[in-house]
Amino acid sequence: MSRPWLLTCRHDHEAQLAREVAILRPGTRVAAPLCPGLVRVDGDLPTEVTTESLCAFDPTWAMQILPDAERLRAASIKGLAAAMAEPIAQWLDAIGAQTDDGPTWDLHAIVAGQLKGQPEPPMANRLDLVVEQLVGLLGRTRRRALRRRAVGSRELTHLVQVILVGPEDLWLSCSPVARPTPSGRWPAVDPAGLAPVADEPESPNSAFRKLREAFACMGVAPSPWQDTVDLGASPGGWTHVLRALGARVTAVDRSPLAPRFRRDPGVCFVRGDAFVYLPPSPVDWMVCDVIAYPERSLELIERWTAGHHARRLVVQLKFRGDPDHEAIATALRLGREHGYAARARHFFNDKNEATVLFEPADAAPAAAALFA
Repeated sequence: MSRPWLLTCRHDHEAQLAREVAILRPGTRVAAPLCPGLVRVDGDLPTEVTTESLCAFDPTWAMQILPDAERLRAASIKGLAAAMAEPIAQWLDAIGAQTDDGPTWDLHAIVAGQLKGQPEPPMANRLDLVVEQLVGLLGRTRRRALRRRAVGSRELTHLVQVILVGPEDLWLSCSPVARPTPSGRWPAVDPAGLAPVADEPESPNSAFRKLREAFACMGVAPSPWQDTVDLGASPGGWTHVLRALGARVTAVDRSPLAPRFRRDPGVCFVRGDAFVYLPPSPVDWMVCDVIAYPERSLELIERWTAGHHARRLVVQLKFRGDPDHEAIATALRLGREHGYAARARHFFNDKNEATVLFEPADAAPAAAALFA
C-alpha cells in the first residue's frame, strides 16, 4: 500500500483543495488538515513516484506536493535527525547520488507556521538544529552525495522535503522533480511552494506579489526591452513589476495609472477596454489581472492564444463564490489546443482566484539566474 501524499496550500483554502482533489482523483480521500495549510491525501495514489506520476497529479490549489510521505517521531533533536538519516541515505543510494556524475538534489525543511506566512514561526530554531544534526550524520556516511547537493538551485532533479509539524513530529518526502510545463517544476523548487516575495513600497498596490509568484513558479520572467501588455493595469501593480524587470509595457485600462507611470517613457498607456485590445504585432508577454466573470476571461484567453498574440501569458480567473474548476479546465484546454503548455496555480497571495500560466510547448528550460 502506498504511503500518503501531502499537499500544501494557502491557509484557509484547505477545503477548496480537498474538493479539487476529489474531482481530479475520485478514488482518493483527504484527511483533516495536519496543520493550517497542510493536507494529507490517501487512497488511489501511484505506487511508484516517477516524473510521469507527478505530472499527472497537479492540483491548482496545491502550492507544493510531498509524495510518498513518511511520518517520523522522536523525542529529541538528535533522535529526529537519526530517524531521517537512514531513509534519506537509502534514497540517495537509489538515485545514484554517491557517484561523481549523479543527479543534483536539495533539502527543503520548513515548520508548520511558515504555511501561514509567519515571519518568525515557532520551532524554526529547533528545525535548524535537526537539519544541522542530519547533515552531520550524512556527512559521515554519504559525503560524496552531500557534494551533489545544490543548495537553492532552481534546476533540481531530485528533492528531499521535511515539514516539522510538532516538536517531536515531522514528515519526510524524497522524490524526483518533474516538469508539468517546460519551465515549471513539481515539486516546486521553493520550499513548500512559497516563493520569496519581498516588500516593494514603491508599488501602487499589493497586486505585485501575485505576479512575482507567477514568474517564480514559471522560472522565467520578462527580460529587459521585451514587449509586454498589461491588461486591466490600473493602478499599476503589475506594470510596476514589468518595469522593474526592464520590459516595455503597454498598459490597457479604462482607469488611469499611478502618476509615476505617466512620466515613464517605457510605459505606453492605452485608455480602453482590456477585452477588446489586441497588439498590432505579437508581444513577448501578456499579463491580465482584470476583475471579470470567468466567462469573459475565457473569451480573452481564447482570442489571445488562438491568434498567438503573445509568446507567454499570465491570466487571472476571478470567481464568484466557490472556485469554478470547470472554468480552470477550459482555460487549460484552450491554451493547449492552440499550442501552449498551460498550468493553473493558486498562489499564496491569490484570493478567490486562480492564475493560469501559458508558454510555448517547446520552450527551452528557464534561466535560473533570473531568480538567483
